[in-house]
Amino acid sequence: MSTPFPRTAVIDDGRLIQIGGVAVAELGHQHGTPLYVVDEAELVGRMREYREAFGAAADVAYASKALCVTGVLQLAAREGLHVDVASRGEAH
Repeated sequence: MSTPFPRTAVIDDGRLIQIGGVAVAELGHQHGTPLYVVDEAELVGRMREYREAFGAAADVAYASKALCVTGVLQLAAREGLHVDVASRGEAH
């Protein structure tokens, strides 16, 4: 079954309790809610899977519409991905 959560997510009785080995309740206490949580290892792993699947000759792009925040864009750049933008604002 498909899930919107990373492979490291732990769900108990229908509730998300961990992402990347970190308790989501603890993250909420530390940072407040609502809160966006990105599992960096999961994201980088998927970026690498795409690059490997298409090979060195292909240009792989991260779609900034998915999540256009500095940290994610820095990860994409570090992994050698291009970034797909739709406006000058996104490019900036």
